[in-house]
Amino acid sequence: MVNTKTAFFAFVIFLLSITVVHAQEKGEFSFFAAPALEIINYGRDTPAIGGGITLGGGGNISMGISLLFFQSFDTALSSMETNIFLRFSLRRFEIVKGLFVQVNAGAVLFFSWNDIELPARAGTFSTGIAAGWTFPLGERFYVEPYLRLGYPYYGGIGVSAGIKF
Repeated sequence: MVNTKTAFFAFVIFLLSITVVHAQEKGEFSFFAAPALEIINYGRDTPAIGGGITLGGGGNISMGISLLFFQSFDTALSSMETNIFLRFSLRRFEIVKGLFVQVNAGAVLFFSWNDIELPARAGTFSTGIAAGWTFPLGERFYVEPYLRLGYPYYGGIGVSAGIKF
């Protein structure tokens, strides 16, 4: 179990690292929030569908966290995934736009609706890489279709719609 001091220390290090990344790049810095929908291979025999929220900050290089919940199509198997990410925009921008590549790392918990127990009986680390395209919708809004590959899900496809602050 993670104690409060360790979690707070990790959060402070995360915030400081965003500041360091921003100081090393030229361009605009902004915070963003984006709800997401995704189909991913977390089911036993069929994919799982789900969604969640992504929060982050940065510019051409950005960092953040995501929290996603998935439900399998064929069983009562559910999963909850938490990730931190580092995103590289491969094109200079006025507002966020263009191709991006993102590295994800975190944890996923598996549980069944017939047997909900937290902490979950099964869980593992989650890691992967995602690539997508950011389409701006005005000055503050955007839509991002993306693909991701990794472990333990092997593959997924999703879309998020976000706002810059």
